[in-house]
Amino acid sequence: MISSGGQAKWYLKENPVKLNGEVEDRRGKKIHPGDVLNLAGEEYEFISE
Repeated sequence: MISSGGQAKWYLKENPVKLNGEVEDRRGKKIHPGDVLNLAGEEYEFISE
């Protein structure tokens, strides 16, 4: 996906990213178990082990 903070900054400027249904443009946003991320037309749900 995105391997560095610099890439994330560029990606977030050019592409919509949603976290839990809301547009997110902060590259340092914390992700928690149960969060759902929509990125590049794909949906990812974060779970804990």
